[in-house]
Amino acid sequence: MEEETSSGTQPENICDVRSTLSVYCFCDSLSLTNDASEAKCSVFNVSDQNDSIWELFKTQVGIKELQLNVQEDGRLNFLPAAVLRHLPGLTSLQVREATIDTLAAQTFVDVTHLQELRLNRNKIRHIRPFAFQGLSKTVELELSNNELVSLERGVFADLDDLRQLFLDGNNISLVEDSVFQNLKKLEELDLSGNYIAVLTGETLMGLQQLKKLSLRSNQLTIVGDHTFAHAGNLRRLDLSSNHLQ
Repeated sequence: MEEETSSGTQPENICDVRSTLSVYCFCDSLSLTNDASEAKCSVFNVSDQNDSIWELFKTQVGIKELQLNVQEDGRLNFLPAAVLRHLPGLTSLQVREATIDTLAAQTFVDVTHLQELRLNRNKIRHIRPFAFQGLSKTVELELSNNELVSLERGVFADLDDLRQLFLDGNNISLVEDSVFQNLKKLEELDLSGNYIAVLTGETLMGLQQLKKLSLRSNQLTIVGDHTFAHAGNLRRLDLSSNHLQ
């Protein structure tokens, strides 16, 4: 039986919302019986985690693929926790053009089936340790074109099945030793377009399955002895547009 509000009317369907100017979603189904599996949402202006618009996602708890695209004159400065809580079966999430600043610890603990996470162009500056806790099934993580300045140990904890990691187009100058040590299955790593100056023998520790690595357009002046010893399966390496002698 479909859920009803206290007034006896059916709740508004997130895939057919007409009473708000904050979020519009286009889904592959308009049914109120949780038939939608994909939703592409335009976000115009939402400033509150507790905004009622997020609660409407519980009318389509079967959504597997979700896009939240902030429009040019819109605003979104957080990842909506209520949406993640209402969509426990989510396998693909994309958020673009938000102003998130910081990914806090345990941000994604409610979406443990997530396989693809794309957070490009969100002005993210900080990732706290264990931000991706619970994402042991995620195979692709995109953090391109944000404002990250460092990668600290613990930020990639729990990403046991990750195969592709994109960090290109940030402001990264510090990569702590062993920061990738938990990414035992990673095959592709893109760090191009950053400000990395030094690689040590511990930078790539744990990346035994890495096949493709791009460090193009950084500020590299030093590559330490045995830097690539931990990446014995490396097939493609791009160090172009650096300052190596």
